[in-house]
Amino acid sequence: MATMFPYDRKPVDLWVDRLVFGASDGEYTDAELDETYVERIELWKNTQGPLHEGLVAFIAGGVVKPSPDPTCIFIDRSVQSRNDGPSASSTPCAVSSTAIAHAATSESTQQDSKNVVQSQSVTRTLASDGYRKIADPNKTCIIDGSHSRLLKTATFSTDHRLPFIDLIATASVLTKTQEYYDLLDYQCYWYGGVLFSYSARTLPASSTVVHPLPVGELKKMEAGCYHMGFEIFNVNKAAAGFESLGVLVDAEKSKIKTLTQEACKLRAGRQEGARMALEEAERARREVLKERAERWKLERRVVELEAAMQAIRVANAIRVANANGQPQ
Repeated sequence: MATMFPYDRKPVDLWVDRLVFGASDGEYTDAELDETYVERIELWKNTQGPLHEGLVAFIAGGVVKPSPDPTCIFIDRSVQSRNDGPSASSTPCAVSSTAIAHAATSESTQQDSKNVVQSQSVTRTLASDGYRKIADPNKTCIIDGSHSRLLKTATFSTDHRLPFIDLIATASVLTKTQEYYDLLDYQCYWYGGVLFSYSARTLPASSTVVHPLPVGELKKMEAGCYHMGFEIFNVNKAAAGFESLGVLVDAEKSKIKTLTQEACKLRAGRQEGARMALEEAERARREVLKERAERWKLERRVVELEAAMQAIRVANAIRVANANGQPQ
C-alpha cells in the first residue's frame, strides 16, 4: 500500500485516493482529516535552469501525528512526456523561460507568443501535477536540487487555520479543470500562484509576506519581469473567479469527505466481519474445549466405575472364600 507522503513525486490525482482509502502509514477517518491542517505555505522559484516554481506546504496534526514536527510537501505543475501533439519534455517547465519573457515583453507579443508556443511544441501537452515530501525544508534546493528563492510566505494562525483537505481539494480542482499544460497561461507559475493565493485568500494582510527578488537577480534570470506581470494578471483573474472556484473546491471537499466516510464504513464492515468471524471461531474453540472436557469427565467416570466394579468383584470373592472356609 502506498504512503501518504512519498519522497518520490506522485500525481496529485492519486493523493485523494491515498487519503480516502488509506496508505502504508495509516488509514484515515473523516475526524482525522478535520484535525489535519496547514501551518504555512510558501511559493518558491528556481533561480537556475528553467526557472520552475512550486508551492511548499507545512502540514501538522491529524494524519501527521504522532510526529511533533510538521510534514513538508512540495506541490507543482510540470509537463508530461505523453501529449496529444509532438513530443514534449518531462522535465518540469523545461520550456525556456527566457523565450516566455521575450514573448511577454516584445512589441509584437501576440505573434511572438504564438511563435514560441509553436516552436516549443507544447500547445496541447498534458500537465503533470504532482507532490512529494521534502526531507529538509531548510535547504535552498527545494526545487529539483537547484538553488531556489522564496517568493511568498503565508502563515495560518488558529483563527485562520487552513484545513489540509482544503489544500488537497484545491490542487485537485486545478488539476481537473486545466489538465493541459499551456505555456502562456496554465503552467507552473499559474498552478503555484493560484494555489497560494486561493489558500491565503482569507488571511489578514499581515499574515502574508512577499520576498521580492533583487533587481540584479531579476535581470540575471531574464524572465523575472515577465513572471511578475504574469503572476499579477493571472492571480487577479483567478481572484475574480474565486467564488466559482470556491464552489468547485467545496464540491471536491464534499466528495472527499463522502468517500472517506464510505471507506470508513467499508473498513468498519470488514472489521465487523472479521470480529464476527473471530467470535465464531472462539465459540467453536470453546465448544471443542467443552466437548473435550465432557469426554474427559466421561472417561474419568468410566475409569472410576471400572475401579469400583473391580473392588466389588474382589470383595465378593473374599466373601465367597470365607463362606467356603477357604483361606483367604
